[in-house]
Amino acid sequence: MQQDPPAPPPPTGTSASWGRALSPGRIASVGANPIVSTGADRIVGAGADRIVSTGADRIVGAGAGRIVGAGASLEAGRIASAGWSVDESASRSTSAGAGWSVGESAGQTASTGVVSDASARFGEGANPRGDATPGAEGVGAAAWLLSLLRFTSPTLPIGAYAYSRGLEYAVQAGWVRDEASAQAWILGSVEHSTAHLDAPIFMRLYSAHAGGDASGAARWNRRLFASRESAELRLEDSQLGAALARLLAGQGLVQAQPWAAAQDTCYASMFALAAAHSGIPAEAALLGFLWALAESQTSAAVRLVPLGQSAGQRILAALARALPAVAERAAGVSDDEIGALSPGLAIASALHETQYTRLFRS
Repeated sequence: MQQDPPAPPPPTGTSASWGRALSPGRIASVGANPIVSTGADRIVGAGADRIVSTGADRIVGAGAGRIVGAGASLEAGRIASAGWSVDESASRSTSAGAGWSVGESAGQTASTGVVSDASARFGEGANPRGDATPGAEGVGAAAWLLSLLRFTSPTLPIGAYAYSRGLEYAVQAGWVRDEASAQAWILGSVEHSTAHLDAPIFMRLYSAHAGGDASGAARWNRRLFASRESAELRLEDSQLGAALARLLAGQGLVQAQPWAAAQDTCYASMFALAAAHSGIPAEAALLGFLWALAESQTSAAVRLVPLGQSAGQRILAALARALPAVAERAAGVSDDEIGALSPGLAIASALHETQYTRLFRS
């Protein structure tokens, strides 16, 4: 049997595994500076300077600088892998996670099928506003998407489950008594109050935090806090905001430290701060903020009315259809137009303070 030819000496910075003989089914051209992992049917093209990761039928084209995942195709300098596409000019890398690695400028490493150049590390030189870079969609975008999912998760340890924003009194008074009235209450609050107050102020808070404008962020935070209609709503906003600020500060976001000790830190302000410093685009951050509020209210309605889980999901589906229009409307609100009047919400919240039996703090 004819033996494989000896491999050339490794260039500076490449993996020590370069010196190993290549078994049949693995091909590497001279000067390609590749690393080929165990398994068959991997090819590295000349000058590609890329890696083929564990798994079958992965190919790096000559000079293409991209990787094709299992069952995917390489078209016009783009990669299709696991439903993601990455433009050739994109300056993004894979998000942090087990088995995901970032390559160095000389020699690359890869694990579980994900590879990135050192020059494309997510976060290095990233725009804190989260503006989309041409071709930035793809695996790199997953980093901010996962951050947004984390900030909107009900498991975020800030105590949001303990507040109903006046819904508990509305249930006791009979204003909310079934699925239809619960959906009307929650959607009405979002469309007629949040869309004209919290949402437009959120966009201004995001811009202030992204631009390092501490005084602007403080000004809009005070404006939002002063707009709360009752003592309970103020307490809810300040406690959620302070809890999120402490969480962010504990995770190394130094900008959150002064907010953690303040008495009037609004939840919207800290959500905007977290989003701006996680590279989450402003529009996506606003939708996430609105979704977190709506989901919290729906969860409270399921427990209070009570409603079944399927009914709760139908309410959430209706909210998901309505929130994009709410976010778009909020983006067009001028400074002079910011404000909302919600007498039913204010009355429910005020009367909840003296309600005989209560499950929720607001």
